[in-house]
Amino acid sequence: MPILEMKHISKSFGGSQALKDVHLSVEEGEIHALLGENGAGKSTLMNILTGVLPADSGSIRFLDKDYPTPNIQQMETAGIAFVHQELNVINDLTVADNIFLRRELTRFGLLRKKEQVARARKLFEDLGVNMDPSVLVSTLKTSEKQLLEICRALYMDARLLILDEPTTALSNDEIDHLFGILRRLKEQGKSFIFISHKMPEIFAISDRYTVMRNGEFICDGRIDETTPREITSAMVGAQYMDQDLYEPRELQDEFLKLTRYSGQGFRNVDLSVRKGEIVAFTGLAGCGASELMQTMFGALPAEGGSMTVNGAPVRGSILRFMKRSVAMLPSNRKENSVVPDLSILENFYLAEQRLSKRHPFIFRKAEEARYQEQKELLHIKADQSSNGILSLSGGNQQKVFLGRWLNTGADVLLLDNPTQGVDVGAKEEIYKLILGFAESGKTVIIHTLEIPEIRKVADRCVVFYEGRIVKIFEHAEVNEHDVMLWATNAIETSKEATA
Repeated sequence: MPILEMKHISKSFGGSQALKDVHLSVEEGEIHALLGENGAGKSTLMNILTGVLPADSGSIRFLDKDYPTPNIQQMETAGIAFVHQELNVINDLTVADNIFLRRELTRFGLLRKKEQVARARKLFEDLGVNMDPSVLVSTLKTSEKQLLEICRALYMDARLLILDEPTTALSNDEIDHLFGILRRLKEQGKSFIFISHKMPEIFAISDRYTVMRNGEFICDGRIDETTPREITSAMVGAQYMDQDLYEPRELQDEFLKLTRYSGQGFRNVDLSVRKGEIVAFTGLAGCGASELMQTMFGALPAEGGSMTVNGAPVRGSILRFMKRSVAMLPSNRKENSVVPDLSILENFYLAEQRLSKRHPFIFRKAEEARYQEQKELLHIKADQSSNGILSLSGGNQQKVFLGRWLNTGADVLLLDNPTQGVDVGAKEEIYKLILGFAESGKTVIIHTLEIPEIRKVADRCVVFYEGRIVKIFEHAEVNEHDVMLWATNAIETSKEATA
Protein backbone atom coordinates (compact mmCIF):
# COMPACT_ATOMS: atom_id res chain seq x y z
CA MET A 1 0.00 0.00 0.00
CA PRO A 2 1.58 3.35 -1.01
CA ILE A 3 2.35 5.88 1.71
CA LEU A 4 2.17 8.64 -0.94
CA GLU A 5 0.20 8.94 -4.16
CA MET A 6 0.40 11.98 -6.43
CA LYS A 7 -1.82 11.70 -9.50
CA HIS A 8 -2.33 13.86 -12.61
CA ILE A 9 -0.28 16.76 -11.19
CA SER A 10 -0.04 19.74 -13.56
CA LYS A 11 1.43 23.21 -13.03
CA SER A 12 1.98 26.23 -15.28
CA PHE A 13 3.85 29.47 -14.71
CA GLY A 14 2.38 32.05 -17.06
CA GLY A 15 2.46 30.45 -20.49
CA SER A 16 5.10 27.87 -19.52
CA GLN A 17 3.98 24.34 -18.62
CA ALA A 18 6.23 23.16 -15.77
CA LEU A 19 4.39 19.91 -15.01
CA LYS A 20 1.94 17.96 -17.16
CA ASP A 21 -0.06 15.02 -15.78
CA VAL A 22 2.72 13.74 -13.50
CA HIS A 23 2.34 10.65 -11.28
CA LEU A 24 4.43 9.61 -8.28
CA SER A 25 3.85 6.73 -5.86
CA VAL A 26 6.05 5.92 -2.84
CA GLU A 27 5.71 2.78 -0.72
CA GLU A 28 6.14 2.59 3.04
CA GLY A 29 9.70 1.67 4.03
CA GLU A 30 11.27 2.28 0.62
CA ILE A 31 13.87 4.59 -0.89
CA HIS A 32 12.42 5.97 -4.11
CA ALA A 33 14.75 7.66 -6.62
CA LEU A 34 13.22 10.69 -8.38
CA LEU A 35 15.28 11.17 -11.52
CA GLY A 36 15.53 13.66 -14.36
CA GLU A 37 17.76 16.34 -15.76
CA ASN A 38 17.85 19.82 -14.26
CA GLY A 39 14.65 21.52 -15.40
CA ALA A 40 12.74 18.22 -15.65
CA GLY A 41 10.26 19.39 -13.01
CA LYS A 42 11.48 17.47 -9.95
CA SER A 43 11.78 20.54 -7.72
CA THR A 44 8.39 21.88 -8.81
CA LEU A 45 6.77 18.53 -8.01
CA MET A 46 8.43 18.42 -4.57
CA ASN A 47 7.42 22.03 -3.86
CA ILE A 48 3.81 21.08 -4.61
CA LEU A 49 4.07 18.04 -2.33
CA THR A 50 5.45 20.13 0.56
CA GLY A 51 2.90 22.92 0.13
CA VAL A 52 5.29 25.56 -1.18
CA LEU A 53 3.43 25.78 -4.51
CA PRO A 54 -0.20 25.02 -5.36
CA ALA A 55 -0.91 22.56 -8.17
CA ASP A 56 -3.19 23.63 -11.02
CA SER A 57 -4.75 20.18 -11.04
CA GLY A 58 -4.26 16.68 -9.66
CA SER A 59 -4.50 14.97 -6.28
CA ILE A 60 -2.22 14.23 -3.31
CA ARG A 61 -2.88 11.42 -0.83
CA PHE A 62 -0.48 10.85 2.08
CA LEU A 63 -0.96 8.33 4.89
CA ASP A 64 -4.54 7.63 3.76
CA LYS A 65 -5.51 11.31 3.89
CA ASP A 66 -6.29 13.60 0.94
CA TYR A 67 -4.67 17.04 0.69
CA PRO A 68 -6.54 19.02 -1.99
CA THR A 69 -4.79 22.35 -1.22
CA PRO A 70 -1.84 21.56 1.05
CA ASN A 71 0.26 24.23 2.76
CA ILE A 72 3.72 24.00 4.31
CA GLN A 73 2.55 23.64 7.90
CA GLN A 74 0.00 20.95 6.97
CA MET A 75 2.58 18.80 5.22
CA GLU A 76 5.21 19.22 7.96
CA THR A 77 2.61 18.21 10.56
CA ALA A 78 1.61 15.26 8.38
CA GLY A 79 5.22 14.03 8.48
CA ILE A 80 6.95 15.20 5.29
CA ALA A 81 10.39 16.86 5.52
CA PHE A 82 12.43 18.35 2.67
CA VAL A 83 16.24 18.34 3.03
CA HIS A 84 17.35 20.72 0.28
CA GLN A 85 20.58 20.58 -1.71
CA GLU A 86 21.20 24.22 -0.79
CA LEU A 87 21.80 24.06 2.97
CA ASN A 88 19.31 25.82 5.24
CA VAL A 89 21.17 25.75 8.55
CA ILE A 90 21.84 28.92 10.57
CA ASN A 91 25.58 29.34 11.11
CA ASP A 92 25.27 31.73 14.08
CA LEU A 93 23.29 29.22 16.18
CA THR A 94 24.52 26.05 17.88
CA VAL A 95 23.92 22.60 16.46
CA ALA A 96 21.26 21.92 19.10
CA ASP A 97 19.55 25.27 18.42
CA ASN A 98 19.31 24.29 14.74
CA ILE A 99 17.79 20.92 15.62
CA PHE A 100 15.06 22.56 17.73
CA LEU A 101 14.50 25.61 15.53
CA ARG A 102 10.78 26.56 15.69
CA ARG A 103 10.31 23.67 18.13
CA GLU A 104 12.27 25.05 21.07
CA LEU A 105 11.91 23.47 24.51
CA THR A 106 10.77 26.12 26.99
CA ARG A 107 9.53 26.40 30.56
CA PHE A 108 7.81 29.55 31.81
CA GLY A 109 8.99 31.27 28.64
CA LEU A 110 12.65 30.36 29.23
CA LEU A 111 14.71 28.25 26.82
CA ARG A 112 15.76 24.86 28.22
CA LYS A 113 19.17 24.81 26.55
CA LYS A 114 20.68 21.95 28.58
CA GLU A 115 17.76 19.68 27.76
CA GLN A 116 17.99 20.58 24.06
CA VAL A 117 21.70 19.72 24.04
CA ALA A 118 21.03 16.43 25.87
CA ARG A 119 18.25 15.41 23.47
CA ALA A 120 20.33 16.36 20.43
CA ARG A 121 23.23 14.29 21.78
CA LYS A 122 20.91 11.30 22.25
CA LEU A 123 19.61 11.72 18.68
CA PHE A 124 23.17 11.73 17.31
CA GLU A 125 24.09 8.66 19.36
CA ASP A 126 21.06 6.76 18.05
CA LEU A 127 22.00 7.64 14.47
CA GLY A 128 25.72 7.01 14.91
CA VAL A 129 26.58 10.65 14.08
CA ASN A 130 29.70 12.09 15.70
CA MET A 131 28.76 15.73 16.28
CA ASP A 132 28.92 18.05 19.31
CA PRO A 133 25.46 19.66 19.76
CA SER A 134 26.90 22.60 21.74
CA VAL A 135 29.20 24.02 19.03
CA LEU A 136 28.29 26.76 16.57
CA VAL A 137 27.20 25.50 13.15
CA SER A 138 29.71 27.91 11.55
CA THR A 139 32.51 25.64 12.85
CA LEU A 140 31.17 22.57 11.00
CA LYS A 141 32.37 21.26 7.66
CA THR A 142 29.90 21.35 4.78
CA SER A 143 29.43 17.57 5.04
CA GLU A 144 28.57 17.90 8.74
CA LYS A 145 26.02 20.61 7.96
CA GLN A 146 24.40 18.23 5.47
CA LEU A 147 24.13 15.52 8.13
CA LEU A 148 22.75 18.10 10.58
CA GLU A 149 19.92 18.92 8.16
CA ILE A 150 19.02 15.25 7.89
CA CYS A 151 19.14 14.81 11.67
CA ARG A 152 16.85 17.81 12.11
CA ALA A 153 14.31 16.26 9.75
CA LEU A 154 14.49 12.97 11.63
CA TYR A 155 13.94 14.70 14.96
CA MET A 156 10.68 16.06 13.52
CA ASP A 157 9.64 12.39 13.25
CA ALA A 158 9.09 12.69 9.52
CA ARG A 159 7.56 9.63 7.88
CA LEU A 160 8.69 10.72 4.40
CA LEU A 161 12.02 12.53 3.85
CA ILE A 162 12.86 14.21 0.56
CA LEU A 163 16.65 14.19 0.10
CA ASP A 164 17.80 16.53 -2.70
CA GLU A 165 21.38 15.64 -3.74
CA PRO A 166 22.27 14.71 -0.13
CA THR A 167 25.74 13.34 -0.95
CA THR A 168 27.09 16.31 -2.92
CA ALA A 169 29.39 17.52 -0.13
CA LEU A 170 30.11 14.11 1.46
CA SER A 171 33.23 11.96 1.25
CA ASN A 172 32.98 8.28 0.31
CA ASP A 173 33.11 7.24 3.98
CA GLU A 174 30.44 9.80 4.88
CA ILE A 175 28.23 8.56 2.02
CA ASP A 176 28.58 4.98 3.27
CA HIS A 177 27.66 6.17 6.77
CA LEU A 178 24.62 8.10 5.48
CA PHE A 179 23.43 5.10 3.47
CA GLY A 180 23.76 2.93 6.58
CA ILE A 181 21.50 5.38 8.45
CA LEU A 182 18.95 5.38 5.61
CA ARG A 183 18.84 1.57 5.53
CA ARG A 184 18.25 1.38 9.29
CA LEU A 185 15.48 3.97 9.10
CA LYS A 186 13.93 2.16 6.14
CA GLU A 187 13.67 -0.97 8.28
CA GLN A 188 11.78 1.14 10.84
CA GLY A 189 9.21 2.08 8.19
CA LYS A 190 10.57 5.48 7.12
CA SER A 191 10.27 6.32 3.42
CA PHE A 192 12.57 8.49 1.29
CA ILE A 193 12.43 10.33 -2.01
CA PHE A 194 16.06 10.34 -3.14
CA ILE A 195 17.03 12.93 -5.78
CA SER A 196 20.48 12.42 -7.30
CA HIS A 197 22.37 12.47 -10.59
CA LYS A 198 24.93 9.86 -9.46
CA MET A 199 24.01 6.50 -10.96
CA PRO A 200 26.22 4.36 -8.69
CA GLU A 201 24.52 5.86 -5.62
CA ILE A 202 21.04 5.48 -7.11
CA PHE A 203 21.62 1.79 -7.76
CA ALA A 204 23.30 1.27 -4.38
CA ILE A 205 20.54 2.70 -2.18
CA SER A 206 17.22 2.89 -4.08
CA ASP A 207 14.40 0.36 -4.26
CA ARG A 208 12.26 1.94 -7.00
CA TYR A 209 12.53 4.92 -9.33
CA THR A 210 10.50 7.47 -11.28
CA VAL A 211 11.91 9.33 -14.29
CA MET A 212 10.70 12.78 -15.37
CA ARG A 213 11.57 14.72 -18.51
CA ASN A 214 10.43 18.18 -19.60
CA GLY A 215 7.80 18.29 -16.85
CA GLU A 216 6.25 14.93 -17.75
CA PHE A 217 6.19 11.47 -16.20
CA ILE A 218 8.27 9.13 -18.39
CA CYS A 219 8.49 5.82 -16.55
CA ASP A 220 8.87 4.12 -13.18
CA GLY A 221 9.83 0.69 -11.89
CA ARG A 222 12.15 -1.33 -9.68
CA ILE A 223 15.84 -0.46 -9.65
CA ASP A 224 16.83 -4.13 -9.81
CA GLU A 225 14.92 -4.49 -13.08
CA THR A 226 16.70 -1.75 -15.04
CA THR A 227 20.20 -0.47 -15.88
CA PRO A 228 21.98 2.91 -15.61
CA ARG A 229 22.02 3.14 -19.41
CA GLU A 230 18.25 2.61 -19.67
CA ILE A 231 17.53 5.20 -16.97
CA THR A 232 19.91 7.75 -18.49
CA SER A 233 18.32 7.23 -21.89
CA ALA A 234 14.88 7.87 -20.36
CA MET A 235 16.18 11.03 -18.66
CA VAL A 236 17.72 12.66 -21.73
CA GLY A 237 15.23 11.39 -24.32
CA ALA A 238 17.86 9.71 -26.48
CA GLN A 239 20.32 6.88 -26.08
CA TYR A 240 23.19 8.29 -24.05
CA MET A 241 26.56 7.01 -25.21
CA ASP A 242 29.36 7.06 -22.67
CA GLN A 243 31.74 8.28 -25.32
CA ASP A 244 35.27 9.48 -24.78
CA LEU A 245 35.18 13.09 -25.99
CA TYR A 246 38.94 13.41 -25.66
CA GLU A 247 41.13 13.77 -28.74
CA PRO A 248 44.93 14.08 -28.59
CA ARG A 249 46.28 17.50 -29.56
CA GLU A 250 49.64 19.21 -29.74
CA LEU A 251 50.50 21.01 -26.51
CA GLN A 252 52.57 24.17 -26.18
CA ASP A 253 55.40 25.12 -23.80
CA GLU A 254 55.32 25.00 -20.00
CA PHE A 255 52.97 27.67 -18.65
CA LEU A 256 52.45 26.82 -14.96
CA LYS A 257 54.99 25.31 -12.60
CA LEU A 258 54.88 24.20 -8.96
CA THR A 259 58.18 23.58 -7.17
CA ARG A 260 58.13 21.89 -3.75
CA TYR A 261 54.84 23.71 -3.19
CA SER A 262 53.42 23.14 0.30
CA GLY A 263 50.37 24.31 2.23
CA GLN A 264 47.43 23.17 4.31
CA GLY A 265 46.84 19.49 3.51
CA PHE A 266 49.62 19.01 0.92
CA ARG A 267 53.40 19.11 0.77
CA ASN A 268 56.34 19.27 -1.64
CA VAL A 269 54.29 19.21 -4.84
CA ASP A 270 56.33 19.36 -8.05
CA LEU A 271 54.30 19.76 -11.23
CA SER A 272 54.75 21.30 -14.67
CA VAL A 273 51.68 22.07 -16.81
CA ARG A 274 51.82 23.19 -20.43
CA LYS A 275 49.81 25.88 -22.18
CA GLY A 276 46.60 24.37 -23.56
CA GLU A 277 46.88 21.28 -21.34
CA ILE A 278 44.08 19.78 -19.21
CA VAL A 279 45.32 18.14 -16.02
CA ALA A 280 43.00 16.32 -13.61
CA PHE A 281 43.69 16.12 -9.86
CA THR A 282 42.09 13.14 -8.13
CA GLY A 283 42.28 11.00 -5.00
CA LEU A 284 40.15 10.15 -2.01
CA ALA A 285 38.23 12.94 -0.28
CA GLY A 286 40.69 14.83 1.93
CA CYS A 287 43.72 13.85 -0.17
CA GLY A 288 44.88 17.48 -0.37
CA ALA A 289 44.03 18.15 -4.04
CA SER A 290 41.25 20.64 -3.28
CA GLU A 291 43.42 22.48 -0.74
CA LEU A 292 46.24 22.65 -3.29
CA MET A 293 43.88 24.16 -5.85
CA GLN A 294 42.66 26.76 -3.32
CA THR A 295 46.28 27.67 -2.53
CA MET A 296 47.01 28.03 -6.26
CA PHE A 297 44.34 30.76 -6.27
CA GLY A 298 45.43 32.52 -3.07
CA ALA A 299 42.36 31.41 -1.08
CA LEU A 300 44.67 29.50 1.29
CA PRO A 301 48.24 30.58 2.16
CA ALA A 302 51.25 28.75 0.73
CA GLU A 303 53.63 27.48 3.40
CA GLY A 304 56.61 26.71 1.21
CA GLY A 305 57.91 26.31 -2.32
CA SER A 306 56.89 28.38 -5.34
CA MET A 307 54.33 28.73 -8.12
CA THR A 308 55.05 30.44 -11.42
CA VAL A 309 52.68 31.36 -14.25
CA ASN A 310 54.25 32.10 -17.63
CA GLY A 311 57.62 32.37 -15.89
CA ALA A 312 56.54 34.90 -13.25
CA PRO A 313 56.18 33.98 -9.55
CA VAL A 314 52.69 34.25 -8.02
CA ARG A 315 51.98 34.58 -4.31
CA GLY A 316 49.82 36.53 -1.91
CA SER A 317 46.14 37.43 -2.12
CA ILE A 318 43.41 36.22 -4.46
CA LEU A 319 43.56 39.56 -6.27
CA ARG A 320 47.25 39.04 -7.04
CA PHE A 321 46.51 35.62 -8.52
CA MET A 322 43.66 37.10 -10.56
CA LYS A 323 46.03 39.76 -11.91
CA ARG A 324 48.29 36.91 -13.07
CA SER A 325 45.34 35.54 -15.09
CA VAL A 326 44.50 32.73 -12.66
CA ALA A 327 40.80 31.96 -12.12
CA MET A 328 39.05 29.40 -9.94
CA LEU A 329 35.62 27.79 -9.96
CA PRO A 330 35.16 26.47 -6.37
CA SER A 331 33.35 23.25 -5.55
CA ASN A 332 30.66 24.64 -3.24
CA ARG A 333 28.47 26.76 -5.49
CA LYS A 334 26.24 28.13 -2.73
CA GLU A 335 28.95 29.21 -0.29
CA ASN A 336 31.71 30.29 -2.69
CA SER A 337 30.20 31.29 -6.05
CA VAL A 338 26.59 32.38 -6.00
CA VAL A 339 25.48 35.75 -4.62
CA PRO A 340 21.79 34.92 -4.22
CA ASP A 341 20.49 38.49 -3.90
CA LEU A 342 22.05 39.58 -7.19
CA SER A 343 20.87 39.09 -10.77
CA ILE A 344 22.42 36.80 -13.39
CA LEU A 345 24.23 39.77 -14.94
CA GLU A 346 25.53 41.06 -11.60
CA ASN A 347 26.82 37.61 -10.66
CA PHE A 348 28.46 37.40 -14.07
CA TYR A 349 30.51 40.62 -13.98
CA LEU A 350 31.69 40.46 -10.33
CA ALA A 351 35.22 39.19 -11.06
CA GLU A 352 35.85 41.43 -14.09
CA GLN A 353 34.73 44.50 -12.13
CA ARG A 354 37.21 43.65 -9.36
CA LEU A 355 40.04 43.70 -11.90
CA SER A 356 38.79 46.54 -14.10
CA LYS A 357 40.54 49.91 -14.18
CA ARG A 358 37.04 51.39 -14.30
CA HIS A 359 36.26 49.95 -10.88
CA PRO A 360 34.02 50.90 -9.09
CA PHE A 361 32.11 52.33 -12.06
CA ILE A 362 29.75 49.86 -13.77
CA PHE A 363 28.64 50.34 -17.38
CA ARG A 364 25.71 47.99 -17.71
CA LYS A 365 25.46 48.16 -21.50
CA ALA A 366 29.06 47.02 -21.86
CA GLU A 367 28.61 44.29 -19.23
CA GLU A 368 25.39 43.15 -20.91
CA ALA A 369 27.23 42.84 -24.25
CA ARG A 370 29.98 40.75 -22.60
CA TYR A 371 27.38 38.57 -20.92
CA GLN A 372 25.56 37.95 -24.20
CA GLU A 373 28.87 36.83 -25.79
CA GLN A 374 29.51 34.33 -22.99
CA LYS A 375 25.85 33.24 -22.96
CA GLU A 376 26.16 32.25 -26.61
CA LEU A 377 29.58 30.64 -26.14
CA LEU A 378 28.56 28.63 -23.07
CA HIS A 379 24.98 27.87 -24.24
CA ILE A 380 23.49 29.34 -21.04
CA LYS A 381 19.75 28.71 -20.92
CA ALA A 382 18.33 31.86 -19.32
CA ASP A 383 15.68 34.45 -20.07
CA GLN A 384 16.45 38.00 -18.95
CA SER A 385 19.88 38.75 -17.48
CA SER A 386 18.05 40.85 -14.87
CA ASN A 387 16.47 37.69 -13.43
CA GLY A 388 17.81 36.38 -10.12
CA ILE A 389 20.70 33.91 -10.34
CA LEU A 390 18.65 31.35 -8.38
CA SER A 391 16.11 31.25 -11.21
CA LEU A 392 18.61 29.11 -13.15
CA SER A 393 19.21 25.38 -12.86
CA GLY A 394 22.43 24.21 -11.21
CA GLY A 395 24.07 23.50 -14.56
CA ASN A 396 23.27 26.94 -15.94
CA GLN A 397 24.44 28.63 -12.74
CA GLN A 398 27.73 26.78 -13.18
CA LYS A 399 28.00 28.09 -16.75
CA VAL A 400 27.41 31.66 -15.54
CA PHE A 401 30.29 31.26 -13.08
CA LEU A 402 32.52 29.86 -15.84
CA GLY A 403 31.57 32.90 -17.88
CA ARG A 404 32.42 35.11 -14.89
CA TRP A 405 36.03 33.96 -15.07
CA LEU A 406 36.31 33.84 -18.86
CA ASN A 407 35.18 37.46 -18.77
CA THR A 408 38.43 38.32 -16.92
CA GLY A 409 40.56 36.93 -19.76
CA ALA A 410 42.10 34.32 -17.43
CA ASP A 411 44.72 32.00 -18.94
CA VAL A 412 44.70 29.44 -16.09
CA LEU A 413 41.37 27.90 -15.07
CA LEU A 414 41.21 25.94 -11.80
CA LEU A 415 37.93 23.99 -11.75
CA ASP A 416 37.13 22.23 -8.48
CA ASN A 417 34.46 19.58 -9.17
CA PRO A 418 33.00 21.61 -12.08
CA THR A 419 30.10 19.20 -12.74
CA GLN A 420 29.07 18.75 -9.11
CA GLY A 421 25.28 18.73 -8.75
CA VAL A 422 24.51 19.06 -12.47
CA ASP A 423 22.65 16.59 -14.64
CA VAL A 424 23.93 14.25 -17.35
CA GLY A 425 23.19 16.57 -20.28
CA ALA A 426 24.76 19.61 -18.58
CA LYS A 427 27.83 17.54 -17.69
CA GLU A 428 28.41 16.69 -21.34
CA GLU A 429 28.14 20.36 -22.26
CA ILE A 430 30.65 21.34 -19.56
CA TYR A 431 33.09 18.64 -20.76
CA LYS A 432 32.91 20.05 -24.28
CA LEU A 433 33.46 23.57 -22.95
CA ILE A 434 36.55 22.47 -21.01
CA LEU A 435 38.00 20.86 -24.14
CA GLY A 436 37.21 24.07 -26.03
CA PHE A 437 39.04 26.17 -23.42
CA ALA A 438 42.15 24.04 -23.90
CA GLU A 439 41.87 24.26 -27.70
CA SER A 440 41.91 28.06 -27.36
CA GLY A 441 45.19 27.88 -25.43
CA LYS A 442 43.97 28.07 -21.84
CA THR A 443 45.61 25.89 -19.20
CA VAL A 444 42.96 23.93 -17.31
CA ILE A 445 43.27 22.02 -14.04
CA ILE A 446 40.22 20.17 -12.78
CA HIS A 447 39.71 18.36 -9.49
CA THR A 448 37.29 15.45 -9.63
CA LEU A 449 36.72 12.09 -7.96
CA GLU A 450 34.99 10.67 -11.06
CA ILE A 451 37.36 8.62 -13.23
CA PRO A 452 35.04 8.58 -16.31
CA GLU A 453 35.08 12.39 -16.15
CA ILE A 454 38.89 12.35 -16.27
CA ARG A 455 38.88 10.09 -19.32
CA LYS A 456 36.56 12.45 -21.14
CA VAL A 457 38.77 15.54 -20.93
CA ALA A 458 42.18 15.19 -19.29
CA ASP A 459 45.58 14.92 -20.95
CA ARG A 460 47.05 13.69 -17.67
CA CYS A 461 45.70 12.46 -14.32
CA VAL A 462 47.58 13.40 -11.13
CA VAL A 463 46.75 11.11 -8.20
CA PHE A 464 47.12 12.38 -4.62
CA TYR A 465 47.39 10.44 -1.39
CA GLU A 466 47.69 12.18 1.98
CA GLY A 467 48.81 15.47 0.48
CA ARG A 468 51.42 14.26 -1.97
CA ILE A 469 51.50 13.24 -5.62
CA VAL A 470 51.88 9.47 -5.79
CA LYS A 471 51.28 8.84 -9.50
CA ILE A 472 50.78 10.67 -12.79
CA PHE A 473 48.92 8.84 -15.58
CA GLU A 474 48.90 9.81 -19.24
CA HIS A 475 45.43 9.89 -20.79
CA ALA A 476 45.68 6.44 -22.38
CA GLU A 477 46.71 4.88 -19.05
CA VAL A 478 43.73 6.16 -17.02
CA ASN A 479 41.39 3.46 -15.73
CA GLU A 480 39.39 3.19 -12.52
CA HIS A 481 41.23 0.14 -11.19
CA ASP A 482 44.75 1.56 -11.42
CA VAL A 483 43.80 5.07 -10.29
CA MET A 484 42.08 3.67 -7.19
CA LEU A 485 45.05 1.44 -6.39
CA TRP A 486 47.22 4.54 -6.08
CA ALA A 487 44.52 6.75 -4.51
CA THR A 488 43.99 4.23 -1.68
CA ASN A 489 47.73 3.52 -1.24
CA ALA A 490 47.10 -0.11 -2.15
CA ILE A 491 50.23 -0.07 -4.34
CA GLU A 492 52.51 0.95 -1.46
CA THR A 493 50.76 -1.44 0.93
CA SER A 494 51.28 -4.37 -1.43
CA LYS A 495 54.95 -3.42 -1.82
CA GLU A 496 55.42 -3.42 1.94
CA ALA A 497 53.69 -6.80 2.22
CA THR A 498 56.05 -8.41 -0.30
CA ALA A 499 59.21 -6.72 0.97
